Amino acid sequence: MGCGAKWSNLGAVMVWMVLCSVGCLSRTAAKRFYYTISYEPLQTEVPGSQRPYPYSVQVNQFSVSRLYSRSQILYRYSVNEIRYYGFRHWAIRPDDMITSAVLKHLTSANLFTEVGTHFLERRPDYYLNGEATALERYDSGDTWYAHLAMTLRLIDAQDGTQVWQYSFDDRRPVFQPEMVYTVNALSELMQMHMDRVVRELDELCQASLSKGRLVRQARAVRGKAAEVRTEESSEPGLLDEDSYVIVPGKRMPVLEDTLGSP
Repeated sequence: MGCGAKWSNLGAVMVWMVLCSVGCLSRTAAKRFYYTISYEPLQTEVPGSQRPYPYSVQVNQFSVSRLYSRSQILYRYSVNEIRYYGFRHWAIRPDDMITSAVLKHLTSANLFTEVGTHFLERRPDYYLNGEATALERYDSGDTWYAHLAMTLRLIDAQDGTQVWQYSFDDRRPVFQPEMVYTVNALSELMQMHMDRVVRELDELCQASLSKGRLVRQARAVRGKAAEVRTEESSEPGLLDEDSYVIVPGKRMPVLEDTLGSP
């Protein structure tokens, strides 16, 4: 066999290897899954409500702690060990996702005469600021938890004073390993606490109607701690706002290594 034939065969083999590599990469990329916090807000009934109240509120961009500000979803084994899923991502930036959820809920509640993200021609009456300090999944091996923590503040645009605050740090157990169940639980936590936000703001507006401006109120509300048990331990594991307790369980394969299901 001549040199030309050998080089021709070698070239064909190299082309075949490149095509195989591209095909493998394409199949791997196709296995990515994307998630978003989403729900349909329900009308929160508050006794004595006189919605909409005559105020304009600008919802500013919510910040997200740097740990959670990347597209990959974070999961945690302990307070000192965190990881990111390689094939499970947020569909949009976490700060945009949280801001959109807050804006959608307040708009749906018809709480104020004007709610938006920008007031170009005039200054709004109030700014709603906030941040998400936890947006993650706890992994105890055979039980999982959705963990969401946020703070929301209402600021008087006229003098910069804070007239209201709501904070929570909440967990919800998840009994299925697929990520979609954890995201569903995060959505439920978001909806539950935004319902409480609407209720508190409605009560604040009711108490302030005769004064023309909202009366200053700063009160933190924390999410209820979850008490859980496992077969391996008869002692309850208490998840409170000051600790990261992961209940021992049977270690299972990490989801990022199991690409067949979301």
